[in-house]
Amino acid sequence: GILIDTQDKTGYRKTCLVIDWNDLMKRLKSGMSANAQDVRMKNEKIMHEIGNADVGVIDDLGSERGSDFERQTADDVLRMREDEATIVTTNLHRQDLNKRYGERNMSRMANTGQGKNVSGKGLLNQGKE
Repeated sequence: GILIDTQDKTGYRKTCLVIDWNDLMKRLKSGMSANAQDVRMKNEKIMHEIGNADVGVIDDLGSERGSDFERQTADDVLRMREDEATIVTTNLHRQDLNKRYGERNMSRMANTGQGKNVSGKGLLNQGKE
């Protein structure tokens, strides 16, 4: 909804990018092999696109295990998106995000937007009462 509204209001002149966080982690990790030069080049292109999109959506931040690589990637992505319109979705509470990604990244997210809590039953739980 937000991305469609943005595109409508700007005459489809804005680049919008939706990033599935878990998929991004898998893709970036696949490029860490010494024999995967082409994958590394694709990963560099992806990171460039993430940094240059007018509007970015980081979907399901925190869905991974929270390794040092994942924390560093979150730091890189949030730093690249710091002055850009960015939407972050997560199932984690603020305290858990802070613990996993650190105060600096929480500050980056807070400085460029506002937190909204949305709660409710998941689709899998509907009708089971």
